[in-house]
Amino acid sequence: FACGCGMRLRGGGQRWILLLVFSALAMGEWNDDSCTGTTCLRFDAQDRCTQDSGDFFDLSALRREGLLGTFTDLRLKDVNYFVSVCQNVQPYVADKAMAQTCLDAGEGARDSPVWQTVRKDGEFSCSYLGVRKDQDTASVQAYGKGMSLGPNSFAQCDGDICLTYSNGELGQGCSRPRRVSIVLTCSSEVGEALAYESAEGSCHYLVKMVHPAGCRGAVGMSAGWVFDIMFFLVAFTYVGLGITYKTTMKGYPMGKEAIPNIEFWRSLPGYVRDGITFCKSTVHRRVYGTVPGYDNVT
Repeated sequence: FACGCGMRLRGGGQRWILLLVFSALAMGEWNDDSCTGTTCLRFDAQDRCTQDSGDFFDLSALRREGLLGTFTDLRLKDVNYFVSVCQNVQPYVADKAMAQTCLDAGEGARDSPVWQTVRKDGEFSCSYLGVRKDQDTASVQAYGKGMSLGPNSFAQCDGDICLTYSNGELGQGCSRPRRVSIVLTCSSEVGEALAYESAEGSCHYLVKMVHPAGCRGAVGMSAGWVFDIMFFLVAFTYVGLGITYKTTMKGYPMGKEAIPNIEFWRSLPGYVRDGITFCKSTVHRRVYGTVPGYDNVT
């Protein structure tokens, strides 16, 4: 019991510390590894966040899905897109020969969440539409309707959330590096997905999806964060009401003695220490057959 309790307390404390560090240091940043970020309202000339709204977005559920789908171009039926979010798409392409062709397109293909393949007149080609490695300074920026995620702002975001990757492949009909915006529109169920070039020759591709992840309420906080908030809310309520009761009803002066169940909390470190000692002794006895500090009687 003591071991389990100690681990739970320690885990919650670490999560709270991480929350404080994140709030202090990750102002307006998008982390593509965790697929989470906070909303930034204003940027300076270097795309650094200067005003943070504090809104938090979590698209990790999309990341866990792996390959979100293979989508046919809305206008060009011989063009397809392999799409993932916040991770490289390569591991999810089952056709190894196709994957190798895409990898041969350039070094960035290994770090790209979206590949575009073209089969025409018996020929096959592949391009990577953006890379993840430039996402370290990414931010979530609020626009008219949706939230534009990523370091490359997409002011024409017409969904609820837009995640943009840039520095894609150059060449093969593109005079500039390709980029791709994954546009999510809120829905309680997964709906239709569309993929196409935003304008002919723009080299900017759109993957539009109707998905629950596009709902701001649904992606606001994970169950872990909800648990932490509820835990600390209960803790503060317990302490606040306890102190109020002891000072007003019991006549205790304001101070340590006014803390509810103060004797228990003073004894708690000893209980934890005894629990850890008991756990260590149990493990030691099972592994070595002896209790530390004692000699076997022969």
